Amino acid sequence: MTENHVLTTLIDALEAVGVSDARAQLAADPEISFAALDVDSLGIIEIVARLENELGVTVADEDLDRVVRPGELLALVDQVQIGGR
Repeated sequence: MTENHVLTTLIDALEAVGVSDARAQLAADPEISFAALDVDSLGIIEIVARLENELGVTVADEDLDRVVRPGELLALVDQVQIGGR
């Protein structure tokens, strides 16, 4: 799975929970938080579920506790893919 595919899946998931023009917002501020994007905890759960379904990964709930930015979620998904969880 390419990094671009993972990013595209994340952007699609962000837009599905109501973030308008997610690609541009992430490009403008790679460190933007979910809160700044108006994504609440339920939205994060929906995003993670979509990533898990589309990418075939499993993200542990305890790992999500430290995720506050989309970039951190991307790094976590990369880590899970490498670790084979």
